Amino acid sequence: MKSKILFLLALFLLSCSTPEQKLIKEVESHLISNLNDPKSYERISFNIKDSITNLEFEKKSIETNLKFSQEQVDRDLPILQQEKELLKLTNDMYDRDRVNKDQAEIDSLKKIINLNGKKLDELKTMKDNGSIKYIYFKAQFRAKNEFGALIVNEKDIVYDYNTKEIQIYN
Repeated sequence: MKSKILFLLALFLLSCSTPEQKLIKEVESHLISNLNDPKSYERISFNIKDSITNLEFEKKSIETNLKFSQEQVDRDLPILQQEKELLKLTNDMYDRDRVNKDQAEIDSLKKIINLNGKKLDELKTMKDNGSIKYIYFKAQFRAKNEFGALIVNEKDIVYDYNTKEIQIYN
């Protein structure tokens, strides 16, 4: 009787998987179902590479937006200066409209930069609650390609923790 209870207890403990293992199985199943020949799949390695929280993701998004907006201003400002110089020489209505349009665009970008800068400063003071946004995986495996050749593949996989969507990248 004791041996039966010990056997059942051992079986129960072995059958329990961690949330991490369940997630890896779910993502790996998605990967396998998207292969040319799912039956040819041979795992080499499949690991969680990194994760990012909602707060970290929001910070990175705003930083990227700030950088992009600043690059646009830095690129367009010299052009606007040249257009203004040309306008002084020609006093052409078409040139004036273009200068006004370009100036309004740069002013708008500067407002975006200012607002995003304030938002980023605000986010930097916030405490991260650790809620996960994305989990990044690295998968190495052998599988048949579209020509039937068994090849080694390496894929980066992103799992959206909120929407449960899975994206596979080469």
